[in-house]
Amino acid sequence: MLHLAFWLLYLLVQSLVYMNFYEFETIKVVQETGEEIVERTVFPNTFLISMWVQLVELPGKLLAVYLHLWILLEAYLFRQQIGRYFLGLALVLLFANFMQSFLLLFLPVPRFMYDNQVPQFISATRSLQYIFTCIAVLGVTGALEVLRHYYQELTRRQEVEKQHVATELQLLKAQIHPHFFFNTLNSLYGLALENSEHTPASILRLSELMNFVLYEAKAKDVPLQREVEIIEDYIALEKLRYGERVQVAINKNGALAEWRIPGLLLLPFVENAFKHGVSPETGQAWLNISLQAEPKQLKWVVENSIGHSTRPEQSSGLGLENVRRRLELLYPGQHRLEILEEEDVFMVVLELKQ
Repeated sequence: MLHLAFWLLYLLVQSLVYMNFYEFETIKVVQETGEEIVERTVFPNTFLISMWVQLVELPGKLLAVYLHLWILLEAYLFRQQIGRYFLGLALVLLFANFMQSFLLLFLPVPRFMYDNQVPQFISATRSLQYIFTCIAVLGVTGALEVLRHYYQELTRRQEVEKQHVATELQLLKAQIHPHFFFNTLNSLYGLALENSEHTPASILRLSELMNFVLYEAKAKDVPLQREVEIIEDYIALEKLRYGERVQVAINKNGALAEWRIPGLLLLPFVENAFKHGVSPETGQAWLNISLQAEPKQLKWVVENSIGHSTRPEQSSGLGLENVRRRLELLYPGQHRLEILEEEDVFMVVLELKQ
């Protein structure tokens, strides 16, 4: 349908343009005065005759256009075989001109297209004119096809990239689940070894955490407030294990209700802090968490004490590497993750924009 519409539009425009394309001069001598009068006549002169000419010249152009679209572009240009493309283009133009000349021997041709009873279409001048006209048509149709091909290829690549990103995000989230449960079960194991009276409460909190991880976190995003609640449950679970040996301070400010984030995006930072900063070797430990939520920017800071034995591991664990990659996929150009390490302090600063 699009092809038919294009050729109808082409015939209409060409017919209008070429109504006065041909011009002939006739010299008449006035017998009484001997004066020479030059009369100029234009052809085709009417729209219908101009349309007749365009229809007569159309077969060769159709042949050239579709050989160009279906063979030359697909087989050579889109495969970066430029030399073969231009060689094929020259052959197609010559072949189209030859076929057009042959067909015109059998088609009804307007009288003005003859010169001294010899059809103009077999002349060198007319062949060059026809070839250049074909080149113009090939240029327009070829440009449209190249744009269509480029858009189609771009769409395909975006779809492949989208599928790749979605698959990678699922894999990354799948890695969080066992990593999270491994750390939490370690905490429960520690409580069980100590025969702690807090073990039943810890199992209850773990049940709530598992519900979030297995069901709620599967959604594209969750309310920021819900993620914070889960983090607070996780901290409470860890404090049952470590007791007074760890001091945790949480500071939340701003418009938390206006934000939604991917599930389990912030929790790994807290996991990392407990795993490496509140380990048995560090003695007394502390953890400071700050969350500042503005309408267009979110700032998340996790700062913890560290022991010398844990220093090499904290900045390169699975949890942080996982979060780094998720941020690259989910917030390209809209996040800043900074990890700072000093003598006895480890700090992570995350800024998000929406």
